[in-house]
Amino acid sequence: MFVRDWMTPDPVTVEDAATLGKCRELMRIHRVRRLPVLRDGHVAGIVTDRDLRAAQTSTVDVEAEQVDRDADDAERVGLICQEQLVTVGPDDTLEHAAAVMASQRIGGVPVLREGELVGIITETDVFRALVDVLGFRDHGARIVLDVGADDPPLWQQLAELHERGLEPTSVVTYRRRAGGDAKAVVRAGRRGAV
Repeated sequence: MFVRDWMTPDPVTVEDAATLGKCRELMRIHRVRRLPVLRDGHVAGIVTDRDLRAAQTSTVDVEAEQVDRDADDAERVGLICQEQLVTVGPDDTLEHAAAVMASQRIGGVPVLREGELVGIITETDVFRALVDVLGFRDHGARIVLDVGADDPPLWQQLAELHERGLEPTSVVTYRRRAGGDAKAVVRAGRRGAV
């Protein structure tokens, strides 16, 4: 699975001279939580909804609150965006992108091809891929098979399911911990019904 298959192509962007108010408006309209920030047509950073909240002036004076909000909204995004970008490429694996996001504790990254923005991949995209790969939306049974050293090989267990009239639509293997026995999660339906 590759980033190009799961990313959002042509993401909503904002120029670095745009105001924070404009960023908030774009995020609200397009229902996104991050915007790549462009400078001269190239990605210069990224701004998230969290960055926008952090940039808001905190006040308890009700009369001053509107003045502060107007001043905050007029600030330029280029002044607050995160410029040390973490990016991935469209030909990177989805697993790589997920590992990068997990290790950096971020919810999404721009996708660049030869320095040009071609998409954005987010944790939501990774979750969508996981649901698809696990066959969650497919009808049929979810079967967990043991495929450790003392168990029949996976291909043999799948052949037995086939002999019983079940057609696997999804097979994923995993280990709970390094060196532990492997398990296979199989989504299967009656042959002819899948």
